[in-house]
Amino acid sequence: ADVISISWSTGHVDNIKDAINLGKLIGRSGKGTVFSCSSGNNGSIRFPATLSSVLAVGAVDLKGVIFGYSGQGSQLDVVAPSGRNQI
Repeated sequence: ADVISISWSTGHVDNIKDAINLGKLIGRSGKGTVFSCSSGNNGSIRFPATLSSVLAVGAVDLKGVIFGYSGQGSQLDVVAPSGRNQI
């Protein structure tokens, strides 16, 4: 796959980390798969979005303000409008 979107978060799991690292290495015929991961819903960045090899995605309102429930911090790579915006 070119891009894999992971919309869940959990505590650290070595098997998941290994699978993501393998996809980054050999996915797309050696070009590497891009992983987009939910940053979590408790205000802090949660695994697997904590991995430096993935894009950590947070949630913003229509004014671009990060929702309080969204993962926040320096590990957050990009943000997108949340479903709470009723877009």
